[in-house]
Amino acid sequence: MRTFAILLIVVGSVLPVALSGHAAAVTRPVTIRVYNNFGLSTRVLEQAQHTASALLRQAGIAPVWRHCRARRGPAAKSSDACADHVGTAELLLRVVRAPHDDERVPSFGYSHVDTAARMGTLSTVFADRVTAAGRRLGLDQATLLGRVVAHEVGHLLLGSTDHSDAGLMRAQWPDHVLQHSGPEVWFFSERDADVMRHSLLARIDGVSGPP
Repeated sequence: MRTFAILLIVVGSVLPVALSGHAAAVTRPVTIRVYNNFGLSTRVLEQAQHTASALLRQAGIAPVWRHCRARRGPAAKSSDACADHVGTAELLLRVVRAPHDDERVPSFGYSHVDTAARMGTLSTVFADRVTAAGRRLGLDQATLLGRVVAHEVGHLLLGSTDHSDAGLMRAQWPDHVLQHSGPEVWFFSERDADVMRHSLLARIDGVSGPP
């Protein structure tokens, strides 16, 4: 049976942060500009953002979503042209269709990360692959999409392409994990949550991410 992976590298092991008071004690805001070039319905996109927001808030990150105007689809009606300068504490999220000539192992998305500066700004999510996997496995499309979005935002804030072997930042997302794991396993580790919050502070201060 075909499986999907977000990226390929698996390192270390982590414990889920769950409802850790440590993570909830400090909340850092981050603005995420969403470019819905795939044409997801407003309902699905908002539900996915709700899922992603809940996961990020468990890590002490408070996302503020901006729906940027697109040429076609539901986003064409957005009043936000997103024509202003991208701030240091802003991230960009593209929701697109996967290219047919993509030679990588089929993934739900990827993120551009400057590993030297330990910072990233742009993530891409392949909505067609998420939709196909949801239908094939009988999963809620918006929930799966929200987890993918949170994972990719995690890469940008961690400033790393590394993965764990458990939790939300796992590298491999095989069918049996997607189908049979409960929401309690889809969390950032406490270490990742701490790094993400410090990274966000570094962005606001205009310096590179944490070592």
